Amino acid sequence: MIEKELYQLYEKLYFHEIDIRDKLNGKLQLPMAILVSLIGFEAYMLRDFFPIKFSWINILFIIIYLFSIVGTILSIYFFRRSLYGYDYELLPYANDTENYKISLIDAYSKYTNCDELVQKYVQEYLYNCYMRGASVNAKQNHIRTMNILKTNKFIMYSVILTFIAFIPFYFAKLM
Repeated sequence: MIEKELYQLYEKLYFHEIDIRDKLNGKLQLPMAILVSLIGFEAYMLRDFFPIKFSWINILFIIIYLFSIVGTILSIYFFRRSLYGYDYELLPYANDTENYKISLIDAYSKYTNCDELVQKYVQEYLYNCYMRGASVNAKQNHIRTMNILKTNKFIMYSVILTFIAFIPFYFAKLM
């Protein structure tokens, strides 16, 4: 009985982790839009900032601006790590499972309990696929989630620093 319950649990976990994978893909859309906007705003400030003299407000702008650029670079780094480099464990193709079943039938056809053996080993095969897939995919999703959180954290820092850098940028233009 435990074997059947574990099979059902692993099957649910497998499909849950696949669903989480798809949701994580959706969670990357907003950071992408914010990053594009942030880079555009930082480029605008860089293009329009030509310090003619070194005043304290220009130096303040440069320091804060450089920190915001570092935050943006780290955001891009973790965004890329959130997006690429994940190998998910998927179920085998249906014809692979069917071929495995046929090979089992060929191997056990001389036994009187051939059907029971084939059913047992196919069930075991699927059990292992679900178990391995759920485990691998959970690890991949965890790493990916951590990278998305780091992306969001550095985007937040960078946005705050960029807006703080805009204050001296604005006043340097007025002076």
